[in-house]
Amino acid sequence: MLTKDDAIDFVRSVLKIEDVEEKFKKDQYALLCSITKKYVHTEPFQNLTLLATKHEERHCPTLDEIQKDIYSTVGGLCFHHNVFMKYLLESLGYQVHFIACDIRFPGNHVAVLVKELIKPGDSYYVDVGCGYLIEQPISMQFDEKSQIYHQGFIRYQFVRKNGVIQRIQTIAKFRPVLQKEITKERNWFVFLEMTLEPRELDYFSEAMRKVYTVRNAHSGWFLNDIRMVHKAQGKLVALKNTTFFSENENNELVDTTLLSKNDLIKWVEKYTPQIAVSNINPAVTNIQLQFECGE
Repeated sequence: MLTKDDAIDFVRSVLKIEDVEEKFKKDQYALLCSITKKYVHTEPFQNLTLLATKHEERHCPTLDEIQKDIYSTVGGLCFHHNVFMKYLLESLGYQVHFIACDIRFPGNHVAVLVKELIKPGDSYYVDVGCGYLIEQPISMQFDEKSQIYHQGFIRYQFVRKNGVIQRIQTIAKFRPVLQKEITKERNWFVFLEMTLEPRELDYFSEAMRKVYTVRNAHSGWFLNDIRMVHKAQGKLVALKNTTFFSENENNELVDTTLLSKNDLIKWVEKYTPQIAVSNINPAVTNIQLQFECGE
């Protein structure tokens, strides 16, 4: 998918990180941290372009389509982001493979594992393609529980349980939570479960086909609602249909209602201007989105 020169060019020209080869030789972990943080501040997590696509034309994106959308910073869902990230890191010289995560349904989320990063045998979870943005690689070197991480409005932790690793985190109005997902120890919820077993890309084919084409199956919510998450001046901004979420200075999540389609257009123009507003009308029509002002 990417040559080494392609990867270096992307990191330099899109992520604005210079001296990539020198930084890789000096400190692979520090460079990885810079790449993941810059990436989530550059590439939006969004399904607007998917919703704007005619039903009969929807499909799991090809590698060429992924590369085009990421280079143009249009972004996409987890498959866009983490597939690109795996090949990017691999081309730079990292030891990396795909891992499968379950978010309510089997294998419907792709993530990345980087190995031998600081010392032999270590491994780090990388996930730049999630609505709950993670800016840093997460060490998997823990016995039962990882440290608690705090990023913006969420706190999260990784827990080993019954042969799998759970990502648990604080409950927020950002996403509805099922009763069975709530943990007993504290008022957190299980966001996903995973193993660190290496997976080939074709392992995800069927689950991703459903994500991109089948409403109300697996991750069918991406075909029912507009969902966009991005960073603006270091703070999270997000959109779910007509509700705009943003982090305030105290890292609290504040929500505002978009009253009209024009409000939605202004939101896209302000926070993700690289995404053509021409996607809005077909997306709104395809999910039959209603606004308070009746537009």
